Amino acid sequence: MSNPLVPTSSHFFKVILPSTLEDKKLRIPAKFVKKFGDELSAVATLRVPNGCVWRVGLKKDGRKIWFHENWDEFVKYHSICFGYFLVFKYVKNSTFHVLIFDTTACQIDYQSNQNDKQNSAQEDEKANEKSVEILDSTATYKRPISPEKKREPESKKCKLEETEEMDELNGVNDDDDELVALLKEKGICITGRHYLFSTEERERAIEIARLVEPKHPSFMIILGANSRKHTRVYAPAAFGKYVNRSLQFVKLQNACGRERRIKIHKKSSNSDGFHFRKGWGEFSKNNDIHGGDICVFELIRTEDVLLKVSVFHQL
Repeated sequence: MSNPLVPTSSHFFKVILPSTLEDKKLRIPAKFVKKFGDELSAVATLRVPNGCVWRVGLKKDGRKIWFHENWDEFVKYHSICFGYFLVFKYVKNSTFHVLIFDTTACQIDYQSNQNDKQNSAQEDEKANEKSVEILDSTATYKRPISPEKKREPESKKCKLEETEEMDELNGVNDDDDELVALLKEKGICITGRHYLFSTEERERAIEIARLVEPKHPSFMIILGANSRKHTRVYAPAAFGKYVNRSLQFVKLQNACGRERRIKIHKKSSNSDGFHFRKGWGEFSKNNDIHGGDICVFELIRTEDVLLKVSVFHQL
C-alpha cells in the first residue's frame, strides 16, 4: 500500500555549464533518482510552456541517469546557453514540465503554438491534395500595408537578389572569414548576404555554428535585427543543388515535428538557389521567428524534400 505522505511530484533545477553543452547530456540529480529513478522508463517526455512535447532518451548507469538522446536537439532549439538554468517538475510516467530561465534569471517566454493547432491541421489536410489550385488556396493572410510604409524600390530589390545569389563560398577567402570557414567545415552553406550583418550578429552566428552538428547538407539564415520583414528567405545555390530543379514545393519541419508545405521559387534557370514563398510567412509566425533570430535548415529527406528547421532565438 502506497504511503499517502510520499509526494507524487517533485522539482529539481540544473544550471547549464560549459561541460553540460560539451557533453550533450544532462545528469538528473542523485537525490531525485533515489526517489523516482525506478519508475523512469528509457524515454522521458519534456513539456515546455509553448506547448511542444519532446521525447528524450534516458541513459542509465547504475544509480546515475542522464537526459541523453535528443537532448542536444532540445538545447539547440531553445538556444540554451552557458549560465541558463532549467527547472524540471516531474509529473508521472517519465513526464517533466520544463521552465527555462536565461542569465538574467528571467523565464524565457516561448510563445504558445496552441492556437495554431486547428489551422495547422487544416493546412496539412489541404497539403495532401494533389491539385495545385488547392495548394495555392492556403496562401497566408497578408496585413494591409499602412500608408506610411513604402514599398522597397525595385532597383533595391534587384540588388538584394543579386547579393543573395552570389556564389556564397566561391571567391571568398575562407582563411580570412571565420564564419564561412567554420560553416564550410561543417557542411553548412550561407548566402553572400552574411556580409551585410553586424559584427555582433556574425559573432553570434559563429557561436551557433560551433554548437550545431548537422548530419546532412544544411544552410544557415541570419535574420537581421534591423530588418522589418523576413519573408525573403533564400536557400543558397550551394545547398539548392541537392533539390530537384523541377520541384515546386518543400516541407519544413519544426522541433515539435509539425510539417508545413512551402512553395519555392527559383530566380534563374541557371541557379540552383531558391526563395521560400507561399507558406513561409505562416511558418515563421507559428514558430515565433523574428528579426535577430538565426535558422539552420537541414535536409532530412531528398525525395518529397523535407527540411528540419532549428531556430536560435535572439536573447
